Amino acid sequence: MSQLLSKSPHSYQSSLPFGSLDRSGMQVVADDAVGAAKLRSRVLCHQGLQDSPQEMIICLEPQTYIRPHRHFGRAESGLGLSGAADAVFFDEQGAITDVWPIGTYESGLRFFYRIQEPVFHCLVVRGGPFVFHEVSTGPFTRESTEFAPWSPPEDDAAAVAAYLDDLARRIGEFYYARKHG
Repeated sequence: MSQLLSKSPHSYQSSLPFGSLDRSGMQVVADDAVGAAKLRSRVLCHQGLQDSPQEMIICLEPQTYIRPHRHFGRAESGLGLSGAADAVFFDEQGAITDVWPIGTYESGLRFFYRIQEPVFHCLVVRGGPFVFHEVSTGPFTRESTEFAPWSPPEDDAAAVAAYLDDLARRIGEFYYARKHG
């Protein structure tokens, strides 16, 4: 039986004092992500915004939009638990500089990443839902994250849909160039 408390829409926390997640709790989060407007849900493993590290289990559904962003003064790492995604890196103008396929250890893909420097990046889900463990340096402040000025804001549905289509095309071109370059 899941021991999760809803902290805010699509955000949960363990009811236990030491943080815990079992399969039934993960199913609650996965089911919630499917119905979420942003197609994602998470479990907070830390207690508050001032904690360091900030630690979460996140479920991303296909077509979720993680707006390209970068962090200043914060490191971020991720560990793939199920599914697959592309970690996409950009230059200052929005050109793709690298793509890391991320999956589980068993997938044969890169299963762990750490971003130390403030570089624009995002995740693009491949196929089914992508579940990962994310850890970042705390405390969390909105000022430590900069959204890419060349990317659309999350609340502009038409621009986001067009951007995701274009980004998928550009990722495909990047993979093709890497393979045939």
